[in-house]
Amino acid sequence: MLLSITSRSENGIAILQIHGSLTLGPRLRTFQSRADRALTEAGCTGLVLNFSSVSVLDSAGVGELVMIHSTASSRGIPVALVRASPRVKELLRVTRLHALFACADDERTALRQMPSLGFEQIAQTQVAHQSQQRVGMHA
Repeated sequence: MLLSITSRSENGIAILQIHGSLTLGPRLRTFQSRADRALTEAGCTGLVLNFSSVSVLDSAGVGELVMIHSTASSRGIPVALVRASPRVKELLRVTRLHALFACADDERTALRQMPSLGFEQIAQTQVAHQSQQRVGMHA
């Protein structure tokens, strides 16, 4: 299935609606470039990724999510996933990435929670990164 992304902004929060597969292939870079564009727009205070129409997510798609999160957190911008399937949530849990992304059942909830996610999500990311560094030092 092809990948298409629509975007809009609501009160400074960028919302990307993703349709299709986030899998290895030439169209996957579209996902990161659209997210990067949204994150660099003036006044962006949050990023909501609506996964309601994502049919498949593979390791390459997870890698793109991590890169998007890295860009966002370096700018102090929280990221939330909306309507991620149970399979996507399980994949994030198994890869220990679930702490990086707030998950919401709908966009309204994500938009309401976004102001409180900023500090909390960035703090979790810093703790996870420090833990990974300590593990790497002892390996």
